[in-house]
Amino acid sequence: MPSKYRVLALSIPSAISILSTQALGKIVLEPGEQQQDMRYNLEPDEETQFRGIGSIQCKNDEGGVESTGFIAMNNRMVVTVAHYRFSFKEKHVIEATFNSSDCLFLLRNPTGSQVFFASPFEEIASGWKDSASQPDHRDWALLRLKEAAPITAVPLDFAQPTPSWLRSSEISNLYRSYTVGYSGSNQNPYQKTIAIDCKIKNAKTSKSIIRHACDTGPGSSGSPILIDIDGRPFVFAINTADGTGNFNIGLKIGPELVAASGSKVPSISQMISSKKVFGGR
Repeated sequence: MPSKYRVLALSIPSAISILSTQALGKIVLEPGEQQQDMRYNLEPDEETQFRGIGSIQCKNDEGGVESTGFIAMNNRMVVTVAHYRFSFKEKHVIEATFNSSDCLFLLRNPTGSQVFFASPFEEIASGWKDSASQPDHRDWALLRLKEAAPITAVPLDFAQPTPSWLRSSEISNLYRSYTVGYSGSNQNPYQKTIAIDCKIKNAKTSKSIIRHACDTGPGSSGSPILIDIDGRPFVFAINTADGTGNFNIGLKIGPELVAASGSKVPSISQMISSKKVFGGR
């Protein structure tokens, strides 16, 4: 795996149960990562809005892997990164031999102390190319839950970023993004947190990715990168990897994922032309 592309899945020690909420022990940080990310606990109204963002835990002979995933479009569909099935031993994503029956999608209460929903799932589509420097970088997976998530876990909607919007976002404070998910760098890795006011940049080397300045950590892969439109959160990218300098890597919501989801997804430029109101957090 290229040295500049560091996945942000979290390795789970083999002694930890897949439904455990106990501390994960010592977390090994990549070079340049801080021990404590600049993330914040969700306010009560925000927690309600993002109750459909959960974690994916997969057990394997190394212990396991944890990443973030979110309910999108309906209460059985979950979007995450393809490297939710990452092998830290082999240093690559496990391919066709992977058994998703060893995984669960989990939703926890606001403090992270209890799991109130857990469901196995099947992977129905995915895209993977491990180098973020490649023009056709891919790192996404679409999962179907075996059990429907509670109606309180409201699905998130997509919006496709366009080059013109991304260019304007680089010079306008109106277009600051934010992300919500889990991070092993937090004092409580099982409590969902938010990183706000993130700058975003278009990636010159790839049409499929953006660069973002949201704080990330182990386990935050798969977190939605969002922007508010008329007071509603829309996902326009997925956090996929630690980047270089002050910017990390996000995969744009693009044609491949949209086609797999079977949904009609408007572009952000279309929303701007309809005079929708944007805002940050």
